Amino acid sequence: MRLFRFAFASALLVLLMSHALYASPAEQNFRTFAKTFPEAKMVPAESGETVKMLFDFRAASVKGAPEAKARNFLDAYKDLFGIRDAARELDLVKTSKVGKNRMVHFKQSYRGVPVLNAEIKILLNARGEVVRVMNGFQPFSGLNTIPSVSKTDAIREGWKKVYRVAEDKLTARELDPGFTALYAWKFAGMEKLVYAVGLPFPVPTENRVAFVDAHTGEFVRSVNYVLYERMANVFLYNPGADGTQAAVQAQIGYIEPGQTHTVGLNHYALNCVDEGETMSMFGFTIPVCTEKHLAETDANGDLLYTPSFEAWDHADATHDEFSEVHLFYHVENIYNYYRALGLYIDSDDPPFTTLAQPNLRCIANFKMPDLAAMMGGGTAGLVAFDNAMFTPQNGLIPNLYPPEDSIIFGQGENADFSYDADVIYHEFGHAVIAMSITLGQAMADAYGVWDPNTTLHEGLADFFSSSLAGNPALGEYVGAAFDQGSDLRNLDNDNKCPNDVVGESHHDGQMLAGALWELREHFKVSDDDHWDIDAAVFLALQEQTAQSTFTTMANSILLAIEDVFGTDGRTWAEGVIDTRGLIGCNRAVPVESGDSFEHLSLMSNGSTGLSPFTPAPMQFHFTLPEGVTYITLSFYSPDSGGGMFGGDDPDIRYLLKKDAPITYTYGGGVSATFLTETGSNEWPTPMQDVKNFTAVIHPPEGDTFAAGDWYVAPANYTSDGGMGMGGGTTLYYFTVETGSDTPPCHVAEDCGACEICENGACAPVVSECDADADCEEDETCVTDECGGVCESVVLDGDQPAVDGDDEQPADGDESGPECAVSMQCGDCEVCTNGRCVAIESECSDDEDCEDGQVCLETDCGGICQEDAEPEEDGDEPDGSAGTGGDGGCRQPGAPAGFLGLLMLLGLAWTRRREA
Repeated sequence: MRLFRFAFASALLVLLMSHALYASPAEQNFRTFAKTFPEAKMVPAESGETVKMLFDFRAASVKGAPEAKARNFLDAYKDLFGIRDAARELDLVKTSKVGKNRMVHFKQSYRGVPVLNAEIKILLNARGEVVRVMNGFQPFSGLNTIPSVSKTDAIREGWKKVYRVAEDKLTARELDPGFTALYAWKFAGMEKLVYAVGLPFPVPTENRVAFVDAHTGEFVRSVNYVLYERMANVFLYNPGADGTQAAVQAQIGYIEPGQTHTVGLNHYALNCVDEGETMSMFGFTIPVCTEKHLAETDANGDLLYTPSFEAWDHADATHDEFSEVHLFYHVENIYNYYRALGLYIDSDDPPFTTLAQPNLRCIANFKMPDLAAMMGGGTAGLVAFDNAMFTPQNGLIPNLYPPEDSIIFGQGENADFSYDADVIYHEFGHAVIAMSITLGQAMADAYGVWDPNTTLHEGLADFFSSSLAGNPALGEYVGAAFDQGSDLRNLDNDNKCPNDVVGESHHDGQMLAGALWELREHFKVSDDDHWDIDAAVFLALQEQTAQSTFTTMANSILLAIEDVFGTDGRTWAEGVIDTRGLIGCNRAVPVESGDSFEHLSLMSNGSTGLSPFTPAPMQFHFTLPEGVTYITLSFYSPDSGGGMFGGDDPDIRYLLKKDAPITYTYGGGVSATFLTETGSNEWPTPMQDVKNFTAVIHPPEGDTFAAGDWYVAPANYTSDGGMGMGGGTTLYYFTVETGSDTPPCHVAEDCGACEICENGACAPVVSECDADADCEEDETCVTDECGGVCESVVLDGDQPAVDGDDEQPADGDESGPECAVSMQCGDCEVCTNGRCVAIESECSDDEDCEDGQVCLETDCGGICQEDAEPEEDGDEPDGSAGTGGDGGCRQPGAPAGFLGLLMLLGLAWTRRREA
């Protein structure tokens, strides 16, 4: 691989990748373009076939409207962008004013079928010159756009693969063809005609779409079009970290004439009350909270309610008018901020006046159906929901819940999320950002598969929320309620790529959010006057597409800063962007022995459509000294179980490479440049509903790793298309260790040839004999590469006796294949008296074991082991069993079933800890 670099004027480098020894098509076409525009720069698409971003040039065009100028430019340089016929392949969405410039937005269609998440945005300056192109166009090579399967068959497949719902459980409502839309889809070299199938579920935490191949009828992937959030607020707009900040009276915003409830011009607030309402689906009766107005103006037109800090299920908390009023007030506050920002940019033609779907639906006091109890046969009720979220209107598929763009705030176990203005500002920010950056578009590049557009969403939403509040800390109130310190996230950070990549969008977004806060603090005039830098970030946002990444966003920010603050401002900002690693990052996280991550998030084949595995968004960079004999990687995973909402156990394997990061190629399947691959073996753990997985990587050659740089990448072979993380896999307390002693083991496969695993350590097979003379009189010495074993002499077809059994097996009795050591036998077998025999299960439940022991289920039956001592509050269970170290992390109780998955979805922060 070669890295092509075109220098910024200030020496900031844009990295261009090619996997060949010659220039990529994108570079070849760009060289032709650069002959006319020598100052131009570009960012290539991940495939290397086209240009993703083109900037630092000015191209005059024919006279006419901006749309005509944009089309003329694309026709003139269509090879740069992979376009064949702009008139047929590009449909105009809109032309908008962006500062002094004009933005022309096209979406792509292929043979009359819309292309999923494919678009182009052209920026023209005040003189009508094309100065920037953001290209999300996806070239196709001949896709058949006539479906071969029906919509109803696609719907059945979607329900079956995502929720495991049998066909006979589907009603006419679920089978409604109106829940489907046809798209052309291109991802990681694959071209497919797909049905996007809406799966209307009675819980607003699920706005899921399944994609089904319209020719084969096979499930491809699923996406949950909900952005989850577990955030907090800023001190001025919440009860404070200690809950003692008093509520103050403030002038309520606009209420529609004739309304006595929280209904405004562009938004309205509702409560979510437990009134016994239920919905029926698949034979289950599912409880839901009822959305309704509780707060009502008094005789003076005021809304004067008292906040409640009672337990989540107390009557004052479940019927909380204050939460509804607080939410309504702060939504208007953040709405006015974005309106003011739009007017500041251009008072005649502001780039923001209302949301794309302006009647924003705001839900306070939301409680979650206890589906875990329901699936377990218990009585289902409503439980606390420790999260907040944004979900867009049904723009992808008609008739899909919810009817409007919505922001939803949970009544949590220890805190009401609608009491936190930061949370409200953040979730509203998603609605604004969604006008430019479409959700749910994973990207496959040379270093793995990740979700940069959702990560951009989170980082930008954090920035605008904190900029309005004037405080980099997010979540003092909820952070205290969750015992996570004084906040959940803080933009005053040093996060950078690749060091802080974990694959989770809230955490990874802090690399961008931290950079933006640093820029804000440098360029602001005062604490109250930060409009110029906010405007620059907002203008950069307008250019982004569903294909945008950190690289394109960072370049757009630098160009916007140059427009606002001049070349000196851009030069200073380039240093910040470079330090943060936001351009051209390989996502190879540097690690040392003992490093632990509270969780890593990996997409699965069910969420990407890839096979045979989906590369992780990150990999790990070890700099090993002389003498290292092994690398171990271990993690916990909740017991997935089965049933309608159960998922598959994780199947994680690891790729290894020396001296350079592992890179991937895509097409009919995924392949990678690596030296070896090792699996992740499950072994018993005493924690309830939690499984532990570990892998031991041995040197590919010799007894020790060669000193120097080594790269290890997780590869997710899990095919589950279900609910968790959009069908993804979360690895909890992921710990890496290296060592120069005997590596730990859990099963024989962890050891080398002629070794067995005994008490967590690999030990050599002990040879019993070298010759017959070393054995008893009626035995012979049978030898192989692992040594010798004494076996009974078999005469006239007799079989050797089994210890404790005086009878000989009858002629022809199959007592197992011959063996010398257990390694020669199959799974769940041991070598006994020269024959492989099945391992007998010690127990089926705890009553079969001795006092103080419990029965642990393994793949080979039950085994009796000492019961772990019960944990007291505050105790830290052993999170390092078999790894030789303690990651310093607390293992939470693993929530089960549907509710557990939703709680895991809501994780809004991750910290990496040193041992």
